[in-house]
Amino acid sequence: MNKNTAIIVGTGFIGSHICKILENDFQIVAVDNNKNTLDSLDQSYDKVELDCLNKEETEIVFNNIFKIHNAPTVLINSLGVDVKINSDDNFAEFEAQDINKFEEAVVANLKSVFLTSQNFYKNLKKDNKKGVILNISSDLGHIAPDHRLYNENNETFPNQKPAHYSVSKFGLEGFTKYLAATTAPLLRVNSLCPSGIINSSMDEKFQEKLKNLNPQKGIMELNDLNSAVKFLTSEESKFVNGQSILIDGGRSIIWATY
Repeated sequence: MNKNTAIIVGTGFIGSHICKILENDFQIVAVDNNKNTLDSLDQSYDKVELDCLNKEETEIVFNNIFKIHNAPTVLINSLGVDVKINSDDNFAEFEAQDINKFEEAVVANLKSVFLTSQNFYKNLKKDNKKGVILNISSDLGHIAPDHRLYNENNETFPNQKPAHYSVSKFGLEGFTKYLAATTAPLLRVNSLCPSGIINSSMDEKFQEKLKNLNPQKGIMELNDLNSAVKFLTSEESKFVNGQSILIDGGRSIIWATY
């Protein structure tokens, strides 16, 4: 029996892991603008290099995917721009943040999702098939950044998570709900909102702060995504639509009331 196809857009840290989560249940089409990132993935995946900010190119690629592959029914939008924790240039106070970086990041984080979702929906509609979109968002699409994480004390915050990240993630949450209401019943659209996931860019001091500021006194790991991704891309979630699933150990509850 042929597997349905899952299109994973953005195959970096989180996206490459989602490919592994779904590889037993779906034929994987991995889409990214970075050839080296694609080359590092499992050889069994179909890999497509694509600039998702290019309208014409995105349309051509999605049309081809639907022509070539069996029943593309899942789209994962995992492409996004963040900033490195140890980059002083990016963590300026609000009045010093660069509008050009803001514009570049917001466009990259939202325009790409708009174009991939639009072309996925158009092709499903043409074939009269149902499908699922899962947007990889963040708990910072629900709460403001906790600037205590990026500073030496809790009194002054010269280092601040830049505005563009929160703005784009809140925007992605709004777009998820818009799509869920607009494209139903053909599509189910939900978002997955992880907190900070432990990775090589986190030094020990940052990890300790992240642990202490979380009710679970721990840090999220990639494998914490597994069950939610499987659930939201399966028929078990056939009546789940327009929802944001937070995986953050309760950080959003505590910080929202801090």
